[in-house]
Amino acid sequence: PQQWLAKKVPLKSQQAPSLVARVRGLQAASLGGQSVGRDAQAIPEGYQERIQPARVAEDPLEDCPQTTPQIKNHTATLFNKKLYIFGGYDGKKNHSMLRIFDTERNCWLRQVNPRGESPQGRNGHTATLVRNKLYIIGGWLGQGPYAATDMHILDLVKHEWLRYNYTGEPPGPCNMHTADGYRDKIYVFRGGDGRDYLNDLHELDTVLLRWRSLNDVKG
Repeated sequence: PQQWLAKKVPLKSQQAPSLVARVRGLQAASLGGQSVGRDAQAIPEGYQERIQPARVAEDPLEDCPQTTPQIKNHTATLFNKKLYIFGGYDGKKNHSMLRIFDTERNCWLRQVNPRGESPQGRNGHTATLVRNKLYIIGGWLGQGPYAATDMHILDLVKHEWLRYNYTGEPPGPCNMHTADGYRDKIYVFRGGDGRDYLNDLHELDTVLLRWRSLNDVKG
């Protein structure tokens, strides 16, 4: 039977859409989000919904070294049975922290910052997995009229933020956009730049690290 396994608390019916990721098999994880109403705030609880019965500890978070982060507008990416949680907003500030949840042990791993220069704290960004690299694009930094224009690459095997050079013209400021990986390319459909809603499409070749606009492509 269906069962929520974290903190023995059912999912709140007034919760705004949280980030949900398929973890393994028919198991899904829901993390964070925002409550609805006058006192809306980021929700601290993390939930896991197990569609099929499985052997788990009575309280899978009991012996974990970290608690579930209280954030929204973050990203959660599954790689090698671990969920990589980056960024997000807690109602007061943006975060730049990388948190890792082990889906086999149902436990948050102790935080070890990746080598290299980490991105500024942000929310509303995207995190796209291509092979063993995570591409963090755009987001809202909480300053200035426009969204972020930058991209950051995290090597999940080396646990390191990479230095790189690209060619071509990147999308520009973007947050609440989409960035979908297909083979070795990422397709960014801009949601907005902080002032206007946009509908332009851009392609990143992750092998050549080359951007190109697809707005002139006719269908």
